[in-house]
Amino acid sequence: MKIPSEMSERIKELAEAISEAERVRVITHIDADGLSSAGIICSILHKEEKQFSVKAIKQLDKDNISELFSNMRSDLLILTDLGSGQADKLPKNKGVCIIDHHQPVSSEILQLNPHFFGIDGSREVSSSGLCYLVAREMGYRDLSPLAIVGAVGDNQDSRGELLGLNKEILKEAEKEGLVIVEKDIRIFGRQTRPLFKALEYTTNPYLPGISGSERGAIEFLEEIGVPLKRGDKWVRLVDLTEEEKKKVLTGLVMRIVKTGGSVESAKVLVGEVYTFPAEKGMLRDAKEYSTLLNACGRRGFPGVGIAVAMGDRNENLRKAESILDEYRREVSEAIELLQKEGLKEKGILKYFLAGDRIRDTVIGTVTSMLMGRREEVLVGMANSENGKVKVSARTTRELTNKGVNLGIALRRAAESVGGDGGGHSVAAGAKIPRGREMDLIEFLEKEIERQVNEIDG
Repeated sequence: MKIPSEMSERIKELAEAISEAERVRVITHIDADGLSSAGIICSILHKEEKQFSVKAIKQLDKDNISELFSNMRSDLLILTDLGSGQADKLPKNKGVCIIDHHQPVSSEILQLNPHFFGIDGSREVSSSGLCYLVAREMGYRDLSPLAIVGAVGDNQDSRGELLGLNKEILKEAEKEGLVIVEKDIRIFGRQTRPLFKALEYTTNPYLPGISGSERGAIEFLEEIGVPLKRGDKWVRLVDLTEEEKKKVLTGLVMRIVKTGGSVESAKVLVGEVYTFPAEKGMLRDAKEYSTLLNACGRRGFPGVGIAVAMGDRNENLRKAESILDEYRREVSEAIELLQKEGLKEKGILKYFLAGDRIRDTVIGTVTSMLMGRREEVLVGMANSENGKVKVSARTTRELTNKGVNLGIALRRAAESVGGDGGGHSVAAGAKIPRGREMDLIEFLEKEIERQVNEIDG
């Protein structure tokens, strides 16, 4: 595996720190990549017979840093999938380390972050991929499937395949027989669900009139002439002939474009799919597995997701499947609400203020799904706890190629109104005081214009 030499040294430092510690605390993010990261690290700690605890949080900010770091009783505190953007605000404690792929700030804290080594953390490796590299250094190569799950959960396969270090990890897992790589239509439940249910459950991309609607999915298949059943068995995507798959794909692309979506957004429908042969049911497919973990975190049950990631295939898996059903309904209802109300515009920005009508933990998912045109920035906001507002922002590679960096722009905008923020060039998040939403929009619009003009100039 091709890893920069300085990065290899950092990986060894992390592996040694884990080996030497007796009591370890893990703090991670609530999304699929965060829970996959925790699953990897906690699996290492379990195998190494360490005492450990784990906590998943929505965001690391100035409001919870002191609480999380007070009365540390562990030898080592590991932050996964968060921390790099706030590293300069953290206590300078030798027992703290960060494994994160978001845009970092420099600090004295030990960090494993790809950006320090010239690797793009928004597309080439996720936090779970970095955690796997530490596990690999310690001899635990069987944990590579979780790195793939985390990368897919962070949409790092959005171009139809995994790239960079993700691709290296994928090749290694494929060689070990831990994953099968194929090309197919990428919809939820392609192996496990009747086709009409798979279409109903697909939310990325959002399928107008189909996502969240069983009747809409059935009518779509009837319209394009693809059977619901063969004999007494429901037809799944994997049961279709190549001709039938072409009908489904053409019909979906036409549906997306006719209702205002872009051809670019429809391209995510086709690409590599990743199957884990050792798993059963929905955990066989990386996309389904990542959605399951994401649902657990977003619905407030991250511990269930981490237990599944660590190998629980009994009670916690059953709980996770039930949580996923509730999550899908919640996301579909949120999308329908915003499609009825429409988005507001300010220059290059589009935005929506959901208030209390959409849960703050799903606002990022909803914002990603609503991305439309090739060159726009979309900002979603929802009320959070303690008088705060959760902000999620998304843009396209076309705009980042013109100089837009959402992670930097949103961090500056959030700080200008008394909040915290950061992330990637194409996707970022923040928390700001309630009542400052429009002030943030004003600042963010000017900051993005400044970034574009800086490149043009």
